[in-house]
Amino acid sequence: MPKLRYEPRFFREHPLLTRVLTLGYTALMCCFLFPLGNTPPLQLAFFMILMALCLAEACGPGRDVSVFLLVLAAAIAGLLGRYLLEYGEVSNTRNFTVENVLWFLFSVPLAMTAAYHILVKWLREHSGST
Repeated sequence: MPKLRYEPRFFREHPLLTRVLTLGYTALMCCFLFPLGNTPPLQLAFFMILMALCLAEACGPGRDVSVFLLVLAAAIAGLLGRYLLEYGEVSNTRNFTVENVLWFLFSVPLAMTAAYHILVKWLREHSGST
């Protein structure tokens, strides 16, 4: 019986579309996960692992700096979307403090880049390729 193998041919043939979809989804998730104190830890961990897997597929290995910058841009877009979504509400004055925004823009890209790096390293070790 032949061994079944998953070949994501479409995503490999269209890397720009893959990156746009991944970063768009990251921006959407950042919009709804802000501020971090209101997000359940299990949901946050699931989000980080899922997005690291998507980033590993979209960007490939060895692109830690570009992944950090792309996730930072997506996080900024997500925060802007969240601000516009709740414009004029009292929650904006509570949520959009300097500390909350800086903590979010520092921790989310850093955590997602670390998860991406660890996941790429793990996938390389277990796939048999270098």
